[in-house]
Amino acid sequence: GDGGNEVGMAVVHKKVVNHIVNGGVIASAVHTDQLVTAGVSNWAGYALAAALFLLRSCPVHHRYQRHGVGHYEAPRKKDFVADVEHERSLLAFMNSVGFRDGVAPHQDLSVDGLFFDPVHAKKLNSILEVIVEA
Repeated sequence: GDGGNEVGMAVVHKKVVNHIVNGGVIASAVHTDQLVTAGVSNWAGYALAAALFLLRSCPVHHRYQRHGVGHYEAPRKKDFVADVEHERSLLAFMNSVGFRDGVAPHQDLSVDGLFFDPVHAKKLNSILEVIVEA
């Protein structure tokens, strides 16, 4: 989560109510076992997907997959995390059919009030840089 209204943010409900503007109105009531936070929730999703790719690529963990599934297939990065161009085109499509960033007053490509270029593109690229093909 990034603003208090996302799934899992009930774990820190009191903090959301006390420290987030309109926290008492927007605070999530949904608990999770693990809370993942980020400046923008999309970034947390990208990072989590990258971490799952790295875990899936780890040779130490191959034996667990072979034991559970019976075989091992090397993961493909594109099956876990989209590249910047794909994310940009997805956002552009959503914008073209009327979806808008709920935070920004403009109709440009943005998420949580931050422009895709350069902010989100740079963040996604930095996450993608840690992924090494196994």
